[in-house]
Amino acid sequence: MSLPARLLIVTDRHGCPEPLETRVAACLAAGARWIWLRDRDLPAPERAALAENLAAQLARVGGSLTIGRDVELAAQVGAAGVQLGDAAAVAPARARLGR
Repeated sequence: MSLPARLLIVTDRHGCPEPLETRVAACLAAGARWIWLRDRDLPAPERAALAENLAAQLARVGGSLTIGRDVELAAQVGAAGVQLGDAAAVAPARARLGR
């Protein structure tokens, strides 16, 4: 299996001086094509809205979105992948998302 891109941008809105959507747009404009949405401390509706926004941005440039530890959100936004906390979560995630 190959990686979606050679560079992975990992989100951290607490360390970002501007809205995360703006920073991601700048990364994409600079050529990044793989974003990992972490920011697990956001309330679920806000995280889902952010994921939808990032997924749309990435779709426009042919990029890939990975969602941290939320298989359902990954399925909801059509993410390319999901980062899982432990190996026991792999089989259920593949059952839901495919390979």
